[in-house]
Amino acid sequence: MDAWRTSCPKLPVWEDANDRGGLVCVQNRNGQSSVPRNTEQLRIKEETQAGAHVVKVSILDDYFDTISTLTCFRKLHEHEVEVWNDHVDVIDVLADRLQRTEVLVLIRERTKISAALLERLPKLKLISQRSVYPHIDIEACTRLGIVVSSGMHAGTPSYAAAELTWALVLASMRQIPQQMAALKSGIWQRGVGRTLRGQTLGIYGYGRSEKQSPGTERRLE
Repeated sequence: MDAWRTSCPKLPVWEDANDRGGLVCVQNRNGQSSVPRNTEQLRIKEETQAGAHVVKVSILDDYFDTISTLTCFRKLHEHEVEVWNDHVDVIDVLADRLQRTEVLVLIRERTKISAALLERLPKLKLISQRSVYPHIDIEACTRLGIVVSSGMHAGTPSYAAAELTWALVLASMRQIPQQMAALKSGIWQRGVGRTLRGQTLGIYGYGRSEKQSPGTERRLE
C-alpha cells in the first residue's frame, strides 16, 4: 500500500495510510445514514482478512450526520469508526473520547487540536482534514510523530460559497428577509426592492469563491 503523502514536509509519512483517497470520509456497510444523535457513538466493525490491522478512526463535529451519507464513506468499511455529532472543547472530555484513536478526522476548524490534547493521545498517528489548519498545533504533531494531512484543494472551484454569496446579494437587494417577516405578520408587501440589472459588481479578492461570481453575474444579465 502506497504511503499517503502529507502537506507538512517535516512530518513522517505513515506507511499504512489509505492510498484510495485518504481517510477523510467513512461509510457504513449499507451506505445508509445511521449515525446516532448527540453524544452517542457509531461503531462500524467488519471482518477483515487474517492479520489485517483494524484502524480506530474518530470523526469529530459531524453536526448534521452528513459524513455517513457520502459515497466515500465506504472507504473505511474495514475499520472501526466512531462519529461524534456534538461539539466538545474540554480537553479532558476529548482525551477520554479519543484515547484509542489512531486516525483523527476533522471537519475544518471546528475543534482546536492543542499540544495539551495531543500529548494525551498516545495511539494517534494521523490527523486528516480538508483546507487550512490554524487550529492544529503542527509543532506538537511534529514532535510526537503525528502526520497532518490536509487537502488544500487548490484550483478547485468553490461553487457553494459563490452560490451562497449570490443568495445574500439577492436577499439584500430584494429585501427577502424583511418581506418574509412582513408576510408572517399579515402584511402582503412592504416595498418593491431593487434590480441587479445594470449594477456594478465589486469583488474584494479573487480566490476560488470569487472566481465563480462573475460567471453567475453574466448569467443573470
